[in-house]
Amino acid sequence: MIELTGPQNPTSADVAAAFSRRLGRPVAVHEAQLADVVPTFTSFGVSEAVARLYAEIYAGFREGIVAVENRADIVRGRIDLDEGFAASGCTSM
Repeated sequence: MIELTGPQNPTSADVAAAFSRRLGRPVAVHEAQLADVVPTFTSFGVSEAVARLYAEIYAGFREGIVAVENRADIVRGRIDLDEGFAASGCTSM
């Protein structure tokens, strides 16, 4: 396995800041509540059983019970968030 990633590991706040710069207006990070996972996923057409599984895994990540086991070789690119958003055509609205 090979994991392709950028030059850094950005946080949610880093991504919001890059969007803010690109859009020319503030973008804030809002963490979704676990209670909203099932209704949100079922509104997309996901079955309730599968939506509950997603809620369980999200809870596991937040509680530190579930962690990504990195067995992949990591290949880091050179394009940062700002360059990536620019290349994607992300512009102010």
